[in-house]
Amino acid sequence: MSSTLRAGLVPALCVMLLAGCGTVWQPRPAPPTPGPPTRPSAPVPPSGSAPPLTPKQRVDQYLRYRCENGFDFAVTYQGGGTRALLERSGYSDLLRLVSSASGARYTDGKTTLSAKGDGAVLELPGGPTYRNCRSLPARSPPKG
Repeated sequence: MSSTLRAGLVPALCVMLLAGCGTVWQPRPAPPTPGPPTRPSAPVPPSGSAPPLTPKQRVDQYLRYRCENGFDFAVTYQGGGTRALLERSGYSDLLRLVSSASGARYTDGKTTLSAKGDGAVLELPGGPTYRNCRSLPARSPPKG
């Protein structure tokens, strides 16, 4: 074999040997960019099986109540359930959420609204206490 042929063969053989010895170098993919943490979604109960919302869960919601004696009033729950705007017979009172053993209790020191589920009790200052009040089907608040 001539020295020229050997000189060309040796590098070619080295390249072929090295190519078979390992993997070809490739750049690694960049690690994923951290994003906001994902939260698992809450399970959705089957239709019709969800418990009624408490007033604390009724955020900025308008509800009308009718009591056993026919007296009715409206409440707009505001501020994440921390306030209740009570409207009745031409009067309105802004009540604040106070601690309660069960359900939600709102008062301004004179008027008190206690609500749990779709029921409510309204205590007026120097007047009657309306018991067994139930929320009526939802409708839009009056424009005013």
